[in-house]
Amino acid sequence: MGAQRVLQVADKSIKGNSQWVATLAHDPSGSMIATGGWDKSIRIFDIESGKVVLKIKGSLFTGHHDRVYGLQYSKDGRLLLSASGDRTARVWDVQAETCVKNMHGHTGDVKRAILSEDGNIILTASRDKSIKLWDWRVQNHIHSLSDQRGWVEDIALSPDGRSLYSVGASGCIKLWQDFSQSRVETFTAHDQTMTSIAVSPRGSMIATASEDRSVCIWDSATMVNTAVLKAHDNIVSSVAFNSDGSRLASASWDNSIEVWETKSYKPVATILGHSDTVSCVEFSPTNDSLASGSWDRNVKVWDLPRTSRSHR
Repeated sequence: MGAQRVLQVADKSIKGNSQWVATLAHDPSGSMIATGGWDKSIRIFDIESGKVVLKIKGSLFTGHHDRVYGLQYSKDGRLLLSASGDRTARVWDVQAETCVKNMHGHTGDVKRAILSEDGNIILTASRDKSIKLWDWRVQNHIHSLSDQRGWVEDIALSPDGRSLYSVGASGCIKLWQDFSQSRVETFTAHDQTMTSIAVSPRGSMIATASEDRSVCIWDSATMVNTAVLKAHDNIVSSVAFNSDGSRLASASWDNSIEVWETKSYKPVATILGHSDTVSCVEFSPTNDSLASGSWDRNVKVWDLPRTSRSHR
């Protein structure tokens, strides 16, 4: 492996968010990126031009009444999920440019909304210490999973869709089998609040981020901690695997991003191009770039050197 690279100038810089960026999501083609944040709005940009491509009421999705914390596209790119501090999650039809479902029932900020593997169930994580399941096409709320140890900050599904992982204020990973309150296991993970969790594409690895400034790697079969990555000088806000599992990115309040190679968990790149907290990172579906969102109000796209596939 060559020397670790330090990147300071982004290949593309996307401007247009009026306040801090909290979340971003690529569409399945990798040509567009949705952003959300403290201005309560969602924008969809064309990555190549950096321009807003969907305009709803002044180029904005204006349905939320508080910060937008989470975004996720459906596999076909037709739908976009959003989670907000207004205690709701919403489903947007991107082509029709309209909200098709408004899920309300949480009593705290909704930090994340994700689709089940088959696309029929939406799961929402909230600071009210619960995860809710919604059959959004047929009916509304199905049931809730309760975490009395603290608020839920992030959730992720295993590739087969049967295992749900949640993290938050407790510093623990909760593993929920078949979305059941009676089939839950708890694993001590970090000393402080956990901010983010990601599952590798084949499900063998789990990465977690925390306010304790570390990233931890877990073997999903045993839930044994296999690596602790320490490169940041402040809270680690986000972690993400690329689509073949060969790389992991971590973002931090220290304004930096680290990119790790997952065979050895050696850092391959340090990214220093933001001037404020980096709140979110996500690899493009094609693995050739990494997008980052920041409290400096910018989204940046970074081209990365290629690497061998690890198949994890």
